[in-house]
Amino acid sequence: MTRFSRKNTPHLLCGQRKGAGFTLIELLVVIAILAILATVIVVIINPGELLKQSRDSTRLSDLATINKTLGLLLVDQSNIYLGEQQVYYVSIPDPALSGSATSTCSTFGFPTPPSGWRYECHSPDFFQKVDGTGWIPVNLTSLSTGSILSRLPKDPSNATSSGTYYVYSVKNNEWEIDARMESTKYGYRTDLTGKPSLDRGNNEYLYETGSNLTVILDPENRVVDGDMEAAGVSGWIDYSTPILKEKVTTTANSGSQSLHLLTDLGAGNEGTYYGFTAFNPTSRRVFRQVYYKAAPGKTFGWTCICSNTSCCWEFTDVSGTQTGWTKKILEHDTSAILNVYAVYFSQPGSVPSEFYIDDVIVRPMY
Repeated sequence: MTRFSRKNTPHLLCGQRKGAGFTLIELLVVIAILAILATVIVVIINPGELLKQSRDSTRLSDLATINKTLGLLLVDQSNIYLGEQQVYYVSIPDPALSGSATSTCSTFGFPTPPSGWRYECHSPDFFQKVDGTGWIPVNLTSLSTGSILSRLPKDPSNATSSGTYYVYSVKNNEWEIDARMESTKYGYRTDLTGKPSLDRGNNEYLYETGSNLTVILDPENRVVDGDMEAAGVSGWIDYSTPILKEKVTTTANSGSQSLHLLTDLGAGNEGTYYGFTAFNPTSRRVFRQVYYKAAPGKTFGWTCICSNTSCCWEFTDVSGTQTGWTKKILEHDTSAILNVYAVYFSQPGSVPSEFYIDDVIVRPMY
């Protein structure tokens, strides 16, 4: 009798395929699922934004370190040389230079500086030196305890194309250092909640630090007047006669002067108006920020009332009793009919408003 061995008898169970591989359709489905998952992960994690945040964190750390070092140095040696006034010292080296030579950075295509200002670049070999020959012209080694920095920081990107480089300027014994943030977390936001808008400086697009945040005049001319007595103050016009108007020094938010105002409630008078004639009629400018606070023990308010509807564009009524400086965002008179742009302070109630204003920021409308 012939026996048959089970292991030598080929057979297939019900539903079992011959072979263990995947079909082409199954492979395509798996690949598609993996691609979708990878896309979702990339979107959620956003590696590009994380890289920008990392660079911005470095910028914040660099500027804080420089600022701290300069502060310690000034306490240690009050007569230390901080640099020449009206100079943009930039962290980008000029490859055409060598040794301790400097240039006006003419090959980089920087925006034309305001009248009396210039740029200064240093050589690639010297621009990070801390002995006063680097891009910050301060001898940090003269600190009695020795320099905190072994070399001057440079922007993580340090590129003119993206505007990401450090800028240092000095006025008298005060300084300012600026950097451009690039991430959504740390950079400029349209709702003005980003770090550049909250640093109390006069440029909401740049992060500013230093002992005086009105030292640097923006070369791109986004900021026309950073402080009441700075460039542009001569263009201020009083459109009516306030009961009280004076410049004071003890209440200034930054800089040395503020305006103390009391609105006029005369018959047919809408209030106290301040403004300036257009610096360039072809490039309209508007008030963008005003820091304000109430006079001691007073409440205040202002509103916009005018026949020209354009002059109240994006205006919000304001009132309060706060004694600390608060930033008001407003834009006015975009019609350019009269080439005059004004902030309107009006109090239609029975008691005039009494308050201080300072650090008026004006921007061009493109």
